[in-house]
Amino acid sequence: MEVLGVLFLIGASIVSLIYFAALVGNFIGNVRGLVKKHPKKTAVGGARSIPEVRQPNLVSSSSATGSQRKPVGARLWGETYVVKHWIRVLILVLERLHARHGPEEFDRILAHGSRPLVSRDVNHYSRPIAVGSTGVYINRSIPITEIRRRAFLCLERFGHPTSDLEILFE
Repeated sequence: MEVLGVLFLIGASIVSLIYFAALVGNFIGNVRGLVKKHPKKTAVGGARSIPEVRQPNLVSSSSATGSQRKPVGARLWGETYVVKHWIRVLILVLERLHARHGPEEFDRILAHGSRPLVSRDVNHYSRPIAVGSTGVYINRSIPITEIRRRAFLCLERFGHPTSDLEILFE
């Protein structure tokens, strides 16, 4: 009977050691992750490498291809704008159309049809985002291909060629 008790204690000790080792390993992994995220800062006189600043090599696209890349800018009617997210491409097009054509024509053209491209009702979409000072909202939860399609469609509805919009990539 004593032998069984001793074996039980040894088994329980081994399980406890394995559990403790797993905890220590997890802790060490977390510490390594923190060190990688927050590297040690050098002293004032220490040598520190400064990352090289490079200019982006911009490539434009006015077609429906290349939609998986992230844009860095957009060129509309000869003006270049910084755009870092796909939804901002559509917002840019809508803001510029509103400024160029005025609010009456803007509302008349974009609000027609069974599925309007914009809404004045903030509760119309599940994740609305305001389009500057135009007073309209668009849905932020649409795929990249749909954002591109809508941006080009808006230009066409106002009588502008789709080639007026170029999306710039790095």
